[in-house]
Amino acid sequence: MKSLLKDIEEPKLKTIAFNNFKGFGERLQKFEVKPIILVYAPNSVGKSSLLHSLMFLKYFINNYLYQNSFDLKTTKEFGDEIDLGGFENFIHKHDLTKSINYELFVENANKILLMIKGLNELDIKVNNFLVSLIQEYKNYKDDLQMLYEVILDEYNNYTLKQYSDFDEVVEQLNDLILKSYGYEEKIFYILKKIFLEIVHVHKLKDLDLALLISKIESYVIHKDLFIDKIDLKVSFKIFKDKYHIQYDFNNILKLNEKDINASGIINKFLIKDIVYLGPLRFYPDREHAFNEKDNNRFDSINLWALLTKRETLRNEINEWLSNEKKLKSSYKIKIENNKIRFFDKRTNTLVTNKDIGLGISQIMPILVATNFLRDKWIFIEQPELHLHPAIQAELGDEIIKGIKWGNYYLIETHSEYLLLRIMKRMKYHANNKIDREKRFDITNKDVSVLYIDSDDENIFILSLELAEDGSLLDPWPGGFFEEGFKERFE
Repeated sequence: MKSLLKDIEEPKLKTIAFNNFKGFGERLQKFEVKPIILVYAPNSVGKSSLLHSLMFLKYFINNYLYQNSFDLKTTKEFGDEIDLGGFENFIHKHDLTKSINYELFVENANKILLMIKGLNELDIKVNNFLVSLIQEYKNYKDDLQMLYEVILDEYNNYTLKQYSDFDEVVEQLNDLILKSYGYEEKIFYILKKIFLEIVHVHKLKDLDLALLISKIESYVIHKDLFIDKIDLKVSFKIFKDKYHIQYDFNNILKLNEKDINASGIINKFLIKDIVYLGPLRFYPDREHAFNEKDNNRFDSINLWALLTKRETLRNEINEWLSNEKKLKSSYKIKIENNKIRFFDKRTNTLVTNKDIGLGISQIMPILVATNFLRDKWIFIEQPELHLHPAIQAELGDEIIKGIKWGNYYLIETHSEYLLLRIMKRMKYHANNKIDREKRFDITNKDVSVLYIDSDDENIFILSLELAEDGSLLDPWPGGFFEEGFKERFE
């Protein structure tokens, strides 16, 4: 048993399911959470709805303690502005009698349960020790005689039975515990109570073995916390002006939002801070002067602003601008009075972002995000906007590099080249062709490919399985990405 809170395995958000959001109907839509989630779909089907549904959940988690209505219209809470138009607009079929429902499935939820029950590290030590005693005794359940001899040997090793005086027993017991366990004072106290009941009240030779185990179990504060693996389902039922949250631990323990602070638990362990970069990203006017970042929101403007303050970041982006395998441009970022300029090495002149093409301006916030942000959920719509196919592929490497810093990416895209680069890196891993620094090492356990499809009634999510070598095991629905073939040969 692991004894300290910090040693317990971190919880892992495994899947998310939701329904009744925009075009997604009553049937729960479920997908696996991985560091890179690529979302594809034909136009106007609902790729963005998936991203928006998760941002609404995060908005709810951040705010439900402080307000009574969740009629979200527009918000910049996560970065670039999203416009959901109010609860009546994004509830499925505009039916205000319905609720939007979410289910988060979590593996290794032991630490969450410990946190909810408010146990400290000493409590955990006490519980772990006592549970290990129970486990040790129960290992002999098939041979009660052997169990009896184990307990008897332990008893006979000491002189407790020689003393009839209670105080003398306590004194000897202190010495016994000190020599054999060396735990803190609180543990001494608990163990003394157990053994005093066993030794002083009962004669060991007459003690029922089941009674011995039950005595120890009665002093375990929460023995259910120390099951090797506890899974958790967090359920949300959200109406326009009311909600219900429930925590279900292995169907053993169920708690609701009145028992715990769901916001603190989920923000700490499950859903990281979201940074949202919309499909039309900000790019500065010619004379735009950036001020010091004045909030915690990483929108496109503030990501641009970071370039004026952080020289190391500028150097990383400049390398990307000039690298022959990437943008291979002649430009280098320069800062003048908090204004971003681009030095053209061909002409030895300074120009603005308005003079160098929209593609660079649109990719700039993404490059800053992948090189600077840590431990975030980064949502990007159409990262390939105005980019050459080769640059779209290089962007795949940037995203892979970003997951090494704890970031998760949810990307709504039409780019085949972005996916092909990620698949190529998976193939490299399968063939043991990994770069020395492992910056781009990735496996199929790190990537989900989702396809949003529709029928006459609803839209729904399909998960496309990837093999270890990065190849797709499932065909693209509806012949997605086959247009090039049709144009050439039909």
